Amino acid sequence: MHFEFRVFQIPVRVRVWFVITAFVLGLLQPTVGADATRLLIFMLVVGSAVLAHELGHALAGKAYGWQPVIEFGFVGGVTYFERRTETTRARRMLLIALGPVVGLSVGAMAWAALYHAQFPPNSLARFALESMLLVNFVWGGANLVPILPFDGGHLVAEIASVFSPTNGRRIAGWISIALAVCLSAFATYLHLLPLALCGIVIAWRNHRMLETQRDGYEGAGIRARDLAYVALTRSDAPSVVEFARRARLEATTKEDGDEASYLLAWGLFLTGDAKHARAALETISPARTRDFALEGAIAHDLGELDDALELFEKALPRATPFVEPRMVHAIVETRRFQDAAVLFDDSLGAKFSPRSIATVQRAAFDVGEDAVSAGIGESLFQKTRDASVAFLIACSCSRLGRIEDGLRWLRRAHENGFRRADVLDSDPALDSLRARPEWGELRASFET
Repeated sequence: MHFEFRVFQIPVRVRVWFVITAFVLGLLQPTVGADATRLLIFMLVVGSAVLAHELGHALAGKAYGWQPVIEFGFVGGVTYFERRTETTRARRMLLIALGPVVGLSVGAMAWAALYHAQFPPNSLARFALESMLLVNFVWGGANLVPILPFDGGHLVAEIASVFSPTNGRRIAGWISIALAVCLSAFATYLHLLPLALCGIVIAWRNHRMLETQRDGYEGAGIRARDLAYVALTRSDAPSVVEFARRARLEATTKEDGDEASYLLAWGLFLTGDAKHARAALETISPARTRDFALEGAIAHDLGELDDALELFEKALPRATPFVEPRMVHAIVETRRFQDAAVLFDDSLGAKFSPRSIATVQRAAFDVGEDAVSAGIGESLFQKTRDASVAFLIACSCSRLGRIEDGLRWLRRAHENGFRRADVLDSDPALDSLRARPEWGELRASFET
């Protein structure tokens, strides 16, 4: 979920997670307290600080002829470009640096206003300026730290690439790991647990980046998008996410951006993050062909089972292996057994394995949908001649009062290898059959 507006003709998308983050940060400020007005002011200050920072990147890219898009996410913002051309290293470094520079400049203006203007100590104007000073200096300063993925880390990578064009990013990665570990140790010493955890996470992310290079993903002239596809074929979900995010930054056309977002959605889904996978899909333009299998899987994992079934049905002509178990689970949980029976009788029913169809048959029987269970079972038996399928049909017919059909299917079960005489005596579904005169002879046949 997001809302969108434009600044200097640059699209700005704000995800709901950013609003939640700003809200929580506001609640943690001791000067906010229970004052709703101060909380709202602080949230607006956080939003304006992130916007100013990202505009520093975006306006520089726009001056180069690129098409920037700003997106507010969970812990900040990111600027990527829907159309981008090759440029010099100096220009890239300028673009990277302008984000923190603009943020620090806004903070300096807030400091100047506080210094020269005489605001009452507890006034809202003073609170707003103090918040602007704090947030812009903290945000701008943090982004200048020479650790990837902050802007300072990207600057280190560009500088290192001057001396080692093929290993600049690896050098920046090792520097980032060393500094992140030091940060975590220092924060632990000061009992700043959240900051210590951030250091550990940053070090781990950089370690993952170096691992992907060591595992053979990196190569001269290979685009991040291609590397994401390689990682996807290896089912290396963390690498898919990392390369897809880099591909979004490298995108030079809307089509490239859509492809990168699609890959990001796959990576996030495979890591178990269905919520953010859907958010990635929502950034894709309607012009791109939809992947109903992925959309259905995401809906399934989010618990939206009815929607998942509709999407899975659209995906069936080109269904991938992971669709079948999720679709069967959705059918069972929503109890849409009649729809499943129609689907299994259709040509698309060949997409389902006999085991999956038998699972639906049993689920329908367990909830008392005997007519549907018997119908599904009869079609399945024609293909498999499975004795257990025939036995379950007999049980359904017995509970429906279709005695002759029940006896006939019980004989078929015996003919195809069903020998569980003990089940015949104990299964309550067969009560109506056990009351028939011919039961004794049929029961005796199971002993022989």
